[in-house]
Amino acid sequence: MTLRAIVLRPAPGGEATAQALRAMGIVADCVPLFAMEALDPPPLASDGCDAVMLTSANAVRFGGPLLDRIGDVPVHCVGEATAAAARAAGLRIGIVGDAGAQALVDRIAQHADPPRHLLWIAGEVHRQIACPDGLQLEIVPVYRARACAVPAQALSGPAVVLVHSAGAAERLASLVTDRAQVQLVAISAAAAAAAGPGWAAIHVAPRPRNAELLAIAAKLCQE
Repeated sequence: MTLRAIVLRPAPGGEATAQALRAMGIVADCVPLFAMEALDPPPLASDGCDAVMLTSANAVRFGGPLLDRIGDVPVHCVGEATAAAARAAGLRIGIVGDAGAQALVDRIAQHADPPRHLLWIAGEVHRQIACPDGLQLEIVPVYRARACAVPAQALSGPAVVLVHSAGAAERLASLVTDRAQVQLVAISAAAAAAAGPGWAAIHVAPRPRNAELLAIAAKLCQE
């Protein structure tokens, strides 16, 4: 039996992910659990920084006024999708990671010319980061996730659900009544753990990249 895929990502990434699955011949629905909205960023702790970290393309989407103030400093990105958004905004790209926020901070600190003051333009809810010695990490939230109304039948199985964050996993768990009909494809072990038990299966992407989720979901839907 061919399964349908359900994409939980908010706009604009959710529909793009669903379209990519459809191009593979998969029946895919986009059911965003959250919508992103801008926050008024708090004042910076100092007048400037010597590097910036971005862990989501939403930081570029909602952080425009703040990004305009940082000058021509290197912008380090958690992955290629975030880096693509930063390049399109004309930012100077530094390190592009592929293993999450903590690994990116560690790489930044180990650079031959490491920054002293790293500005993390983030969401209101973000991971805790262990900051290496000698690096000052300032976190400035510029966006937040607002829960969307979701019809119960939109998440009914049998289906393969792509889970891009721990927050989405937690909300999905609160909405699905028959977990045994649903397989999850999670972007990280943290997202998988947040979903809890009882699902038909949980598959974790080997690297936190959208392409990894697409490949796993397409294979499961076509088995």
